[in-house]
Amino acid sequence: MHPCIHPSIHPSIHPSIHTYIHTYIHTYIHTYIHTYIHTYIHTYILLLLQMQANDKSGALSRSENYVWNNADCIGKGATADVYMGRHKVTGDVCAIKLFNPRESRTLAIARKREIELLKNLDHRNVIRFVASEFEQSTGNEVLVMPYCQGGSLHAMLDQPQYGFGFPEEEFLIFLGDIEGGIEYLRSTGITHRDIKPGNIMRFIDDNGKSVYKLTDFGAAKQLEHDEEQFQSIYGTEEYLHPDMYQRAVLREPGQQYFDASVDLWSLGCTIYHVATGQLPFQAYGGRTNTAVMHKITSEKKSGVISAIQTSPDGNITWSTVLPNTCLLPESLKMLITPVLAGLMETNKSKAYTFEKFFDNVKSIVNRKRIEIFLPGTCSYIVLYMKGNDKYSNIQEEVAIQTGVMLENQLLLCRDKELRSIVSATDQISMYPKMILDGDICLFNIDSLVEMKHYVLETVPFPQCSLACDLNEDVKLAKRSCSVAYYYEFHTEKIVRCQKIAKQSIFYLREYIRGLLNPINMWLSETKKLASESKRSLGILESSLILFGTMLPVLKLTFYKDSEKIAEFVNKGDVVANLRSSLAKEDKRIQEIDVYLQVLLERIKEQEENVTSVGCQDEIHCVPTVRQYRQTINGVLNTFGKHKRYGELHSHEVFIHKSEMHKLEESSLGLLSVFQGCLDNLKRVHGDVKKHSGLLLKHLARAKKVEVNMNCVIEFHRELDVRLGRLDATYKDAAATLSQLLERQSLTTNPSKPDGNICLVIEKPLTELTDKEQTSKSGSTSKAKMYCDLQKQLNETRLGTESAMKDLSENKKSLEGIVMMLQKGMGNPNGVT
Repeated sequence: MHPCIHPSIHPSIHPSIHTYIHTYIHTYIHTYIHTYIHTYIHTYILLLLQMQANDKSGALSRSENYVWNNADCIGKGATADVYMGRHKVTGDVCAIKLFNPRESRTLAIARKREIELLKNLDHRNVIRFVASEFEQSTGNEVLVMPYCQGGSLHAMLDQPQYGFGFPEEEFLIFLGDIEGGIEYLRSTGITHRDIKPGNIMRFIDDNGKSVYKLTDFGAAKQLEHDEEQFQSIYGTEEYLHPDMYQRAVLREPGQQYFDASVDLWSLGCTIYHVATGQLPFQAYGGRTNTAVMHKITSEKKSGVISAIQTSPDGNITWSTVLPNTCLLPESLKMLITPVLAGLMETNKSKAYTFEKFFDNVKSIVNRKRIEIFLPGTCSYIVLYMKGNDKYSNIQEEVAIQTGVMLENQLLLCRDKELRSIVSATDQISMYPKMILDGDICLFNIDSLVEMKHYVLETVPFPQCSLACDLNEDVKLAKRSCSVAYYYEFHTEKIVRCQKIAKQSIFYLREYIRGLLNPINMWLSETKKLASESKRSLGILESSLILFGTMLPVLKLTFYKDSEKIAEFVNKGDVVANLRSSLAKEDKRIQEIDVYLQVLLERIKEQEENVTSVGCQDEIHCVPTVRQYRQTINGVLNTFGKHKRYGELHSHEVFIHKSEMHKLEESSLGLLSVFQGCLDNLKRVHGDVKKHSGLLLKHLARAKKVEVNMNCVIEFHRELDVRLGRLDATYKDAAATLSQLLERQSLTTNPSKPDGNICLVIEKPLTELTDKEQTSKSGSTSKAKMYCDLQKQLNETRLGTESAMKDLSENKKSLEGIVMMLQKGMGNPNGVT
């Protein structure tokens, strides 16, 4: 308080005035000081935040042609850090590898070796050398390389979506690229000596496709030949050959010399890691448990590709197969497993060579992929076939994977049988794209009811914790996110299976209709043929009766020359047999007709699609699961931020616990939706079994109709041959009769428009003598009789020839029907 107003100095001031002045001055000074301090502190905090932001933006570093920000570090290593930089003029993005200034003489040699090696390498799967310069401020050497926007393979595998390995397509790209890069290095005599996911970068080309490139050649060594050995040890523990591990990690005496084959072990561990999302050999406690780690890798038996110890001093679980949680199809697993076993083999006599590895990988990545849906299990199988394989090889591979024997396989490409689209001699490399990309379904025509529905390897979500442990919570959220990605992948697969399962019923039904509809048409045509055969037989039978009445008269004059006529007349039993056969054929046709119409009607009654079960479009299973997964991903990001804080205040603790609760709810919700999809798949499977079972019974009946139709056509063909023989006999008889009649004193009057034969008399009968009249009268009667016979013969011949002409046309139609039937019914060996 100011001394001039203190009561002790001015006692005359009234107490009330004193109180007022004191209160006013105290309030003013307090407000002033509070405002000043608050403003000062606020300004100071803003300044600190600004300084922190400036610090986060990083300082710029430069070389002669490139500039980079020290905050843009994209990789750190023991000998160097890598930054994202740009060219000063063009602005092109690049990777700047800045070597550690405090390096040993050995590291300096390795740096120079790396730069010299990169200058001579040029391959799409090996990182390219761009430039070598020096940082202007420190003089440190920098190595400029292309920027790989996909990051390292190690960073990819650390992401939750790859917690169970790469999906099929991306894995094959990686496998082909890593093989190409290693093969190129081998052709130049270079051994990398530190193959691991951290030294493989992912570049993304203009089409958005991944290109994997080998990088970091600080440990690389150029060898004169494959047998050349070296003593120096490089590598990373988890990917290190057991002999190198013994010396480098355990510091124990062991093998002193190594060759290029040590890269193969590291390569095997890397491929296994990419395929499964986890390391192949894991001791409990990780890197610290070095003794058990060496025991696992050095003592494993041939064929073992993974081994895990899950508890302290616990048993080791050995495996010769890839885990069921691996996202690769079974057929690809079967191809990859022997490659992994050969790469991670301690017995040199059994281990893969580089050449064997290259050959096997090329064979795998160049195979043709054929996807086949099994309605009996509501699941897919994937075939990896060689380009020169044929249809029979597909059947054999299907039999291996499904147990369905060749004779029981019905492979449909949509509603057509696959073997009707491709030839048995066609190579798969020549198959149309619609087959490799289309809907192919396999039906077991023998035992569909015995096939069980699709069963998935379930993965539990980790148990959420009530305690707030930032490190453990990040691990928990990351694991939960990986499991969520796993279920999202399989939910998409399940919904797709439900959709194609319903379509497969439609395809099978249309396929059976495709068999029956032509049979129905051919049956109608066969009815017409049978009717024409009856008419032809009737005309021949009338001719036989006519010739039978003529034969006694002919024998009086032409006894020796009427044998052919008599031969035709004696065909009465043939005509009777033909008539009986035609009656049997007619009865068989009627039976087939009735059976066929009933069968078509039953198939029509079964036109109801399998739409009452399964995940309907309005349920949105896949988007719902994806939304739950994105929520879990958000929790992971929040936990990661909290971990970076290091210590949480009360509000952030509240947020952390809320996020943990959200993680638990999202996990349960995702599992609920996924289980609903599985239940729907089971219902679809049951409905598909029912519909497929009925349709396959109809298919068996259709095959019987096909067999009966074949028999009728073959029977009619034989009837046609027999009718042809009878017709030939008739023609011989008719020709003979015509010749016999022409030998009489009979001529054909050309003025007669009908061409009938009449008797020409040179003189009137009244002008002849009695003897001549008697002679002529007898001759005239005889001639008139022959004239009438000839007229009847001509009329009969015209009718018969017309009928036989129709019969000949019918015969051509019959042959056409036979050919269509053989082709349409898929009977390459002819009619049964």
